[in-house]
Formats: sequence, structure tokens, C-alpha cells
Amino acid sequence: MSHPFDHGPSLLLDKPLCITGFMGARVDATAKAIAALSGLPVLELDRQIEHDSGKSIAHLVLREGQDKRRLLERAALDKALSGRPRVIALGDGALLDPRSAVAVSQRARLVYLEWSIIELSAAVRERLAESPGRYPELPGADHISALGLQPLLQERLPGYLRADLSVPGKGRPPWALAREILAWLEPQLA
Repeated sequence: MSHPFDHGPSLLLDKPLCITGFMGARVDATAKAIAALSGLPVLELDRQIEHDSGKSIAHLVLREGQDKRRLLERAALDKALSGRPRVIALGDGALLDPRSAVAVSQRARLVYLEWSIIELSAAVRERLAESPGRYPELPGADHISALGLQPLLQERLPGYLRADLSVPGKGRPPWALAREILAWLEPQLA
């Protein structure tokens, strides 16, 4: 017997919705806002990797290397794409792995939160001030400039450009981005 206040999501996904963007682009916050507005379940891929491995992302990157992180990331992503459709917040480099990029393009919808490199460098500095060590792939403070981050963004850009939808992110709160993404998504599910 259902309770009179029980309810499910306001829309049902036919396949997962993956949110991606460069570090500092508020991918996790936007994915959570989509989940809050729609009632859909959400999974943060980096948190899932930490849960599955019992190690922090920083530990994996600094002690075991990016290759180990990407291997665990691919396994967690494959599991997430195989489960019930949900919102998945991808790590900023998840699409660097060619198999992960193909899996997302074949089995999910992909949304890219697009920011300029100037905006991203400011956001990364801000996030690092709040949480030092947040981005272990950045070897030093000299890389937290537009010029220093540019090679990382260029490396990730081909994966981001696979997106079904690109949404300008800077200056907009996650809930506003979430509303735009949901407005785009709803007609596709009708």
C-alpha cells in the first residue's frame, strides 16, 4: 500500500544523464540540483570511486597514479551506466578514457557545462582556497592560471565536445543550469 505522500521522479529517464565539465565548473552541484528539482537519483562518479576503492581521489592520483584512477573510474562508470537511469556527475577527466567516452555517447545523454578558461581558472583558485588538495592532478600553484590550465582543458575538450547539449555555466547558479537542462530534456522523454 502506498502512502498518500509517496511520489517518484517528476520525469523518468530512458537512459542516464551525464553532466561533465572542467574542474571548477560546478558539475556536482548542478547534478544535485537536477536531482533535487526532478526527484531523479544522482551519483557523483568521484565519490563512487572513493567508496569502491576505499581511497580518496587524492590518494589514487598522488600515490597510485592517474592510470589507476582512470581504471577505477571506467569500472564505476560502466556500473553506473548499466544501472537504473540516473543523473551522473562525471569527473572532469572521465571522458579522457576512449572506452568511457564511447560508453557515455552510446548509453547516455551528455551535458557539458561550458566556461571560459579565464572563468575556470578563477573558479579553481576559489575552490582550492576552500579545500586545499581538491584537485590533486594540479602539480602546483603556477598551474592555476588560464595559461597553466589551458593544456588540461585542451586535453579534455574532445570529450566535452561529444555533448548532446552545451550549457554556458559561469555566473549562473546550479539550480538555473538544472532548470535549463531539464527544459531541454523533457521534450526528448515525451
